[in-house]
This record gives sequence, C-alpha cells and structure tokens, in this order.
Amino acid sequence: MATAGADLVALALWLLGRFWPGAANQPDNAWLFLPLLALFTASISGLVCLILTPVVYRLRRVPLPPAITAFAVVVSCLPWGMLVALMLSK
Repeated sequence: MATAGADLVALALWLLGRFWPGAANQPDNAWLFLPLLALFTASISGLVCLILTPVVYRLRRVPLPPAITAFAVVVSCLPWGMLVALMLSK
C-alpha cells in the first residue's frame, strides 16, 4: 500500500508541477523535486515488497490468493517502470 500511495503522490505532484502556471520557469522549484522523492520512496518500498513476496509464500501455511499476489507484484514493479520511462524521456 505504501508503494501504491507513493506512486499516486508522485504522479499527482508531477502533474501539478507540469501544469502549474510558471512552475517550470523557477530553477529551484521544489515541485520538480518532490515527485522524484515520492518515486524514490515507491521504488524502495516496491523492492522490499518484491523481495518479501517469496518469503511470505514459504512461511504461510495457506498461500495468498493469486489476485492479491499479482496486484502486489504489479504495483511493486510500477515505480521501476516509471523510473525507466523518465530516464528514456530525457
């Protein structure tokens, strides 16, 4: 949930900084730094989730439903895809 929340915050702050009038003209604008900080937070928590997913499957007696596992893996990989898209867009 932390990864999904940080992804949404990163997207909202990026859109706000992108479409706010005059936001891109300021060189030291924090609006341009905050989405990257939220994306960094999402990528770290997503990496932790990806590492712990196999551990949870080994330790639980009853495995998680596949839909929950698939959602967790997709949300955990999403910030890494966003980082790659940002690097390719520059």
